[in-house]
Amino acid sequence: MKKISLKVMAAMVVFSMIGLQAKTYPNNPAGVKVTIPDSWQVSGDAMSLHAQTKDGSVGLSFVVMDSGSLDAAMDALDAELNKIITDFEVDEEAEQITINGMSAVSIDGHGIIEGEEAHVGLMLIQSPTGKIVMVLGAVAAASWSKHEPAIIKIFQSIKPL
Repeated sequence: MKKISLKVMAAMVVFSMIGLQAKTYPNNPAGVKVTIPDSWQVSGDAMSLHAQTKDGSVGLSFVVMDSGSLDAAMDALDAELNKIITDFEVDEEAEQITINGMSAVSIDGHGIIEGEEAHVGLMLIQSPTGKIVMVLGAVAAASWSKHEPAIIKIFQSIKPL
């Protein structure tokens, strides 16, 4: 019985340490924050945050837009996507979702980025300050299963300040 308890305690310590190995990035203009693992490379400015895995197989961009409507933001997003992704195909129609109390539109698809097949996730979030937070995630198809848990955790960490 003691061995099981020690194993459970050791697992709890390891999982709590994993949670500590991340940094939260607040964005005051949008009134939101996101938590990114410390092992990822992060850059940005007051209106954007870019994060990627060290091997470059996953890239996430968070861009604060002044556009007050999701429709206008979708048009702007479409223009940006055409610069980055070729042969983009939507896997399912856009879905209205709520992420930690904020309204959002989510679209999943796939396409070619720099000659490689990639899974692409797009999200437009109506922030507490009325701005739109555009989230674009691209994952090399071969790396999806390896990075899926971290990506889900990052998306779940997007919260109001």
